[in-house]
Amino acid sequence: GLTERSFVLIHPTSRFLHKCWTAEGMAKLIDRLQPHVPVLLTAAPSAAELQMVEAIRTRTRTAPASLAGQLDLKELAHCIGAARLMFGADSAPMHMAAAMQTPVVALFGPTSQAVWAPWQVPHRIVATRPSCQPCHLRGCGEGHVADCLLAIEVDSVWHACPSLLALG
Repeated sequence: GLTERSFVLIHPTSRFLHKCWTAEGMAKLIDRLQPHVPVLLTAAPSAAELQMVEAIRTRTRTAPASLAGQLDLKELAHCIGAARLMFGADSAPMHMAAAMQTPVVALFGPTSQAVWAPWQVPHRIVATRPSCQPCHLRGCGEGHVADCLLAIEVDSVWHACPSLLALG
């Protein structure tokens, strides 16, 4: 039931899970977005990514549409190209959105936004920018959890969205 340019595509995962925000944060963002614009969740078919999407969905009050684990890359590119905005981690879908000229809100943690940010497309980067960033580690102390991503607040992410969505 989603029509072109009517929805936000959220791809909350990466094959490198240490680049992902929290399920709680994603769920709260979805609940803030859905009164304004429908949300479509996507993810790769890996067990870890699908588990994260399920953790997000169980925490939302407003049920987003989901094609998580169901799309090949060409189908994902089509959905990204049809979206009004793509939101997600620093990952391949973020770069696909830039290539498709879909505005992007991206979360950055351990990697360099100066090097890897989307370009030639309207975008907003949300990061906490601690002194150790970019560390290029697989989480703090290689522990597969990046404190710089855990520190991102929902309000910071929310404030990055309205200007790209023309919500005012």
